[in-house]
Amino acid sequence: MSFIEALTNSTIGLCVAVLLTLYALPFWGYEPSVVESFEITALFFVAGFIRNWTIRAVFHRYVNRGGQAK
Repeated sequence: MSFIEALTNSTIGLCVAVLLTLYALPFWGYEPSVVESFEITALFFVAGFIRNWTIRAVFHRYVNRGGQAK
């Protein structure tokens, strides 16, 4: 289930980030097209998804071993 949760979380983040890229970057003088905005955001999406899924997997393994968070 952590895969689906991480994918859902990252997909929602992807949508929000594409919109932010389109509307926020012009304040700094950048005018990305929709395709450029998606490409920029896709890079961060992949990195964020891998990070999120990896962290969840590590914590899941740690908790299932009987370890306790301090």
